[in-house]
Amino acid sequence: MSSTRLTTDPNLDSCPDFAADSWEVIRRALVSASRTEEQAIAALQEGWERDHQAQLVAWAEQTRLDQEAEEAAAAARAQEEARKKAEQELAEKEKERGDTSKGKNKLSDFDEDALAPDSFIPLPSAYARNKLDNQEYVELYYFTNEGCQEAANQKTTADDAFGLSRDADQVTLRPASAVRASKNAIADENLTWTQMTIGKTGFLKAAMAAGWPEKHIAALTNFFWSIENHPILEREHGQAILLRFQAQTRRWWHEDLRHPNATKWNIGKINENAIETVARKYYAEKQDLALTKVSNPIQTMLMPSLTNTPRISSMLPTHATPPPRPLAPSSLHTARNATLAFRANFTLPASLLASPHPLNAFFVGRSSLHASPFARVVCDIAYLRVDTPRLPSSRVIS
Repeated sequence: MSSTRLTTDPNLDSCPDFAADSWEVIRRALVSASRTEEQAIAALQEGWERDHQAQLVAWAEQTRLDQEAEEAAAAARAQEEARKKAEQELAEKEKERGDTSKGKNKLSDFDEDALAPDSFIPLPSAYARNKLDNQEYVELYYFTNEGCQEAANQKTTADDAFGLSRDADQVTLRPASAVRASKNAIADENLTWTQMTIGKTGFLKAAMAAGWPEKHIAALTNFFWSIENHPILEREHGQAILLRFQAQTRRWWHEDLRHPNATKWNIGKINENAIETVARKYYAEKQDLALTKVSNPIQTMLMPSLTNTPRISSMLPTHATPPPRPLAPSSLHTARNATLAFRANFTLPASLLASPHPLNAFFVGRSSLHASPFARVVCDIAYLRVDTPRLPSSRVIS
């Protein structure tokens, strides 16, 4: 196609009369010894026809391109009009939402032909929805069956109380139910595994409905999937460890997202070192608790005897040895170590542990346990006559 744009439609042109006087000079130039004037006229007509056909082709191509350009421009104009219309509708919705928050409630229009849905998803409380609207951290409890049931049982009143809510740098007045946490709410680390799995599903759906960015929803989805399929679940207390990890990680993620100087890390990528840190701390707490339970029972049972000897003496059998003497601080220290050593090296029969009077059980069992030096120590402790036990230095607790 020629780069020169045609300005007239060649379909309207007709072949000139090359036999006319106006073409005589050109005809004479073409006439020669081997070409007559008639042949010259025919040659002129053939040349014009070839040029005319080329112009017809160029005109058709030019017309097609012009039409495509016009259609593209029309589509762009339609798209721009649709964008402006969507922005206008969004601005109107924001205005209506603002009017609603100021007490000017309005009922939206509805489709007269539309039916109700087949089922209804339980809604979380107004407090949880308010947290989601502000894109803040909210406990998974509010999206469990218990949390949604509690929200459904809340009564609505015409003159609901109001409370203050901080949004960015503004303080707004909202219904108290939207800013007051539930007194029955359970911290994420204290949820059951089933509650966590149900709650995270409701939370993700509610976050999507609240308009959270798709990037954040995808990261949270990967986060919860990784937790539910983590190999640490095969360990003892694996669920409790992951519940604690989930609670800590999600809470700190929201804090760092809101802090202007914090690193905005991806919650969808699991930090295995962080899980191991939580696991070590959890197991250490379990061990400390177990040690406390092991070291304190006999000492706790004997504590009243330090200030009230008759209370222990009244539990002695009728054939008991002379009255007990008070323990010195060093003796208490020895008794604690002896108790630990005994519990570590000797297991009492279930019948003795089930006795309603543990001291009596020790007294009765002393003769049968007499061969064991650890049993003798414990029985002597029960009598409040502490013999210095011969314990290895590694078993003595300072």
